[in-house]
Amino acid sequence: AGCELIAGQVYGFGLFSDLLRLHHGLALSQASVGLVAVCENLGQYARIAGGLVYDNFGGKITLRVGLLLNGVGYLGILCAVRAATGSGSEDGEAWKAPLVLLCACSAMYGQGAGWMETAAVSTVVTKFPEEAIGLLKTFFGVASAVGAVSFAALFAPSREDLLLALGLCPFVLGFPLSAVVFVGHTDDVEDADASESSPWHAAYTITLALVLALVAHSGLASMTTWLRPYEDHRPRNVAVFSVVLGLLLSLPVLPLCFTKKRDEPAQKQLPSPETTNDCTFVEAISGIRFWFLFLALAAGEGAGLLVLNNMGQLVRALDQGDPSLQPACVSAFSVSNAVG
Repeated sequence: AGCELIAGQVYGFGLFSDLLRLHHGLALSQASVGLVAVCENLGQYARIAGGLVYDNFGGKITLRVGLLLNGVGYLGILCAVRAATGSGSEDGEAWKAPLVLLCACSAMYGQGAGWMETAAVSTVVTKFPEEAIGLLKTFFGVASAVGAVSFAALFAPSREDLLLALGLCPFVLGFPLSAVVFVGHTDDVEDADASESSPWHAAYTITLALVLALVAHSGLASMTTWLRPYEDHRPRNVAVFSVVLGLLLSLPVLPLCFTKKRDEPAQKQLPSPETTNDCTFVEAISGIRFWFLFLALAAGEGAGLLVLNNMGQLVRALDQGDPSLQPACVSAFSVSNAVG
């Protein structure tokens, strides 16, 4: 779940996209900003290489390569922003990175997010009960809302500091998590007692509380001035961030609270009546059902990405140039994604 929270920050493009349009910086047009966002999307969804690496080298290598790509991509965008404003050089001389380099960096952190999700989801499918899969995807969806709350509490109004945090997070948090995730795991599927649903029910309850806290923050930030401007109401935003962080930190404790007693015999699970036949890539694209699913997902997710990629500029246009509602809108989009 922690790795999914890092990977899911890829949906927070609207939190820092204004940096690409600064007149005294990169000064990109909206079309160029859209191209950078599209390259991020292509990097995230074209993750076939990550799947091949997972099949041949395992989840740990896939996850760590994804973390590396993700962090380097964000830091590359940050360096380009600072170089364009002259803040990254001693003499203050500005240098504008070419658009192709920005697109490469965005595709890199998008690809890293895709590799991380490939490793996390594939590992959960083979190692944990089916209840964990939906929970894991919820954290990927809600990740950018957590990022928006973090920005409001810790970094606002500096979007460069947010980019720095996004670039360092895979190294500071992701690599330690990758070492813990695979401790004690084997290549065989462990017998998971799905009948003991209490830990999963508790996890879903805590996740629901997390979603409600994020909804409350988004609602208060968008409809009142109780939290905005964020830098002027820092203690209140820090309080909300503390609640969110506390709920996240309570999740790893759940396995200790619901440890199965050794002397109790485990209930034998009945085989599932449904069977799934694996297929090759060529077999998949040769079937009509694949293309039905592809078209449905392309239309639905494509429309969502269209809004998400332009969220930063849409908020400015609808609020007379004021960017303060960008975190609230990104958070609302992220929470809706997680609920779905």
